[in-house]
Amino acid sequence: MGLQDAADNAQNSGQTQAVSEEKEPILEDKITWMFWKKRRYVVVLMAFLGFFNVYSLRVNLSVAIVAMTEKKNITLENGTVVEHQDFPWTSSEQGLVLSSFFYGYIFTQLIGGYLGSKFGGHYVFASGIGVTALLTLVTPIAARHSLTMLLAVRIVEGLFEGVTFPCIHAVWARWAPVYERSRMATLAFAGNYAGTVIAMPVSGLLAASLGWDSVFYFFGAIGCVWAIAWMFIVKGGPEVDPYISEEEKIYILKSLGQKENKTIKHPWKAILTSTAVWAIIASHFAENWGFFTLLTQLPTFLKETLNFELEKTGFISAIPYLAMGCLLAVSGYLADWSQVKGYLTTAQVRRYFNCGAFLAQTIFMMLAAYLLDPVGTVACITVAVGFGAFAWSGFIVNPLDLAPNHASVILGISNTFATIPGIVSPLLTGIITSDKTKEQWQIVFYISSGIYLVGCVIYWFFCKGELQPWAVTNETLDSSDEVEARVKKGVVNEQFDMSSEEKKDDWYRDKYTPAIHDPEPILPNVIPIAGMHMQEMKPLPPDFQKVLDSATNSLIFFSLGTNVKSWMLGEEIIQKFVEAFRQLPQYTILWKFDTDKIPNMPKNVIIKNWVPQNDILSHPNAKLFMSHCGLLSSLEATWQGVPVLAVPIFLDQNTNAAELIRAGLSESINIRKFTPEEVKNLILKMMTSNKYHKNSETIDHVSSEINRSHR
Repeated sequence: MGLQDAADNAQNSGQTQAVSEEKEPILEDKITWMFWKKRRYVVVLMAFLGFFNVYSLRVNLSVAIVAMTEKKNITLENGTVVEHQDFPWTSSEQGLVLSSFFYGYIFTQLIGGYLGSKFGGHYVFASGIGVTALLTLVTPIAARHSLTMLLAVRIVEGLFEGVTFPCIHAVWARWAPVYERSRMATLAFAGNYAGTVIAMPVSGLLAASLGWDSVFYFFGAIGCVWAIAWMFIVKGGPEVDPYISEEEKIYILKSLGQKENKTIKHPWKAILTSTAVWAIIASHFAENWGFFTLLTQLPTFLKETLNFELEKTGFISAIPYLAMGCLLAVSGYLADWSQVKGYLTTAQVRRYFNCGAFLAQTIFMMLAAYLLDPVGTVACITVAVGFGAFAWSGFIVNPLDLAPNHASVILGISNTFATIPGIVSPLLTGIITSDKTKEQWQIVFYISSGIYLVGCVIYWFFCKGELQPWAVTNETLDSSDEVEARVKKGVVNEQFDMSSEEKKDDWYRDKYTPAIHDPEPILPNVIPIAGMHMQEMKPLPPDFQKVLDSATNSLIFFSLGTNVKSWMLGEEIIQKFVEAFRQLPQYTILWKFDTDKIPNMPKNVIIKNWVPQNDILSHPNAKLFMSHCGLLSSLEATWQGVPVLAVPIFLDQNTNAAELIRAGLSESINIRKFTPEEVKNLILKMMTSNKYHKNSETIDHVSSEINRSHR
């Protein structure tokens, strides 16, 4: 249910936006160890297994190629011992084989993001992995045919697997509640490293015992089985999943603030000119350079430089990825926990986790290059790769923060650039290490360290964690063009003429005497005697009194009414208000809201789920009322002489806001497309300008005189 649905319900039941002491429990859907009872975590498990296949299908060749090109001594029937290679490829040709996958992979990143957002990420994800698995089954045939045929198969594999990472963000956009994004994404992405950890040693064992071609048959078959299972188990979203509980479905949909599936138009120019997007791209490129360098070259490095045997290279190569897979779950949990507890803002989580990881990777990759010792080098590489898990709670989740509806496309763009290392690094490494000396391998590690450092600097200065203005959708909360026109007319109109007592009196009588209009329900704090008269003020509760007294001339009271709940606004709108308030530390903001479980909350904001609104507004330190402009709220603000920053949501509130604006008592923001900067600037304008306070005091005087005349 969205805001418009809530508006219809409120109107149909004759309710108004009034103060209520009733509390609605905060929506929760606690996770237990029986994760299979939560459909969203069944999706996570299947995505984990999907990424397991993504990387097992990708890295098996890194180990198999060692066996395919190994020089073996064989004894002929006549007793002659000769040296034999199944594939006598040069170092450069081996680099070409290892990088060929990425020639196709780079071209389908944007396509994967687009297809995922248009047709459903779950369909695209399954198709990409399923076809790659089928092609893996025919890899031995292609290799024996010719080098060209093998390259062609690997390129086509890359084309299909290229859609997987971008399209999975379209899955998270439908399944991942706001405060579980980092956790769910990193748990699924841990499948990459589980696939690497298992595929490398198993590939080594299979190649040594059954021959190198068994590697491709084994992992290809597993991929095909997974693809069939995914199509039966995973659905497009909670609203179409027949096995999900009603409680979990409501929890997910309300957390995401979704109402219905709508066609998404991507703001391409804004995306491509956003510094925050380019920070993600730079970081993704840097992480992938080091990752792909090790992924494709580590088995060869261990055998040629550190003299490990084939069976051992698979196991040793898997150790760094085992560390990363374990740390990914820790990283995702810590990232979400830091936000929920309010210790770090979203931007700080992304920046600290990402850049801290990159600095550690820079240091340990340089140490690995310096030592070139079997134990020390493997330990340093393990630490460097392991710290990469924390970077994945940074750049890889960041697109969901900037623009949830466009996250799959942003990741597609990012992964396009991040695929370049997969092409260039193996080729460059093959050229640099042509003589296979330790000094040449040191150069490879130093290059990776330098790229990590550059990515760290760029991301530190340009990353952002909040919803971007260009990502705000223009979904209509109120479909009435007439109301929109009326509000616009009120905003651009000249200030209402308050030059005479007669016009002041006419304005108040006309706008706030219900007898002139249709019958309306009696509101709290109102005595309808030939006009609206407020109850006497009551003493404030001690905690409120303390807040108001300490906020000398600087209190802003913010309330969108009782009917508007946190799940109706959604995380994006809430965080825009939070960001605006953060930039106004000189003011105390008292926020009436149904939950205080909001991450990134600045210290100058106090949240209460119930407030004595009229008594708050009567306090001399209450200088601005951010209000939805319901009838009662508009009355109380006028009665108490407090200017209003209008945030209208429903039909009658737009009308009330327009009248307050015409009278010079108010400014307005459009909840559909405002920015934090706009809110901050309007608050500063209204708090520092005498115009609004003067007009409010004038109306306050008029309303008091009118009501006294009826007593």
